[in-house]
Amino acid sequence: MFFDQPTPVCIAEISGNHGGNLTVAKRLLMGALQCDATFAKIQAYTADCLTLPSDAPEFRINNKSQWSQFDTYYNLYDKATTPLHWLSLLLDYGKSINLTVFASPFSINALNVLENSNCPAYKIASPEITDIRLISAIGAMRKPVALSTGIANWEDVLRAVKILRKKGVKEICIMNCVSAYPASLEMYPLGLIGDILELGCIPGISDHTISSNLGVAAASMGYRVFEKHFNIEENSHVVDASFSSTGNAFKEYVAAVRASSFASKNADLRVVDAARESFRARRSIFAKNNIKKGSLISENDLAVCRPGHGLGAELYFAILGAKVLRDVQAYEPIKLSFLELANAEL
Repeated sequence: MFFDQPTPVCIAEISGNHGGNLTVAKRLLMGALQCDATFAKIQAYTADCLTLPSDAPEFRINNKSQWSQFDTYYNLYDKATTPLHWLSLLLDYGKSINLTVFASPFSINALNVLENSNCPAYKIASPEITDIRLISAIGAMRKPVALSTGIANWEDVLRAVKILRKKGVKEICIMNCVSAYPASLEMYPLGLIGDILELGCIPGISDHTISSNLGVAAASMGYRVFEKHFNIEENSHVVDASFSSTGNAFKEYVAAVRASSFASKNADLRVVDAARESFRARRSIFAKNNIKKGSLISENDLAVCRPGHGLGAELYFAILGAKVLRDVQAYEPIKLSFLELANAEL
């Protein structure tokens, strides 16, 4: 299985953060490996497969967008593209460093290039969720597929899942996503996990937030796949830098997600080794004053306080009226060994 693994799958999304430099792209893959990513993902498209080279109003980027400096969608996509002839190079480089790389194809041509490079799995980006031609073609490969919901409605998701299954895809991960850059935790409908599981799909998160909070919350609910845009520190000028995690931040994200996932499944209530010293803070039973041999224990003889060196406080009522078998000094912890109890079960 690809997405269906026993520990959370953490994906480093490279996107256009290579800035058109193959060496930087390889450094990003190496960085993802060093930051404990399970997989890295690349995007496979050309500007021509996404839009038209027009500067008509419909093709111009909103001036409030963080990408407004590119003027048109064509210019943006042309800047962010991962050249198709890089795809096999990056997949092979990933293998050479023991990092699995997969991809989001945005055209059938890109899909064919990826298939010729033995790409192990695919992701369908949310803007492509209505492109039934592309979804059908990806499904026909019968490989694991992640499906992003960023700008989809539930009907879009159901249609895509139906197509993929009809084509023979066995493993589908639905990535709960908000296509805002950056997004915030409260934008994510995490409660969707029940519907995802009911479909028989693997629940995942495509995390466009800045912090680790969304990943931690999702992991605690049972989400199992986590994708975050990845960058390297000195690469601040690239297209997706503003909402990408760099180096240590990504590594901390992975650790936090995995710890949250583990904790949410741990139902073993016990005192862990790291908390043993704090055991001293439990209350126990001490002699409040000197107690003579042969006396019967009364409430006036006992103090229930920290530290936990004496009998547990839960035995307080059980030892009232017990006969003392030796002299006991004030502030001495009470022990069963010098008591004769009326209740033999203790």
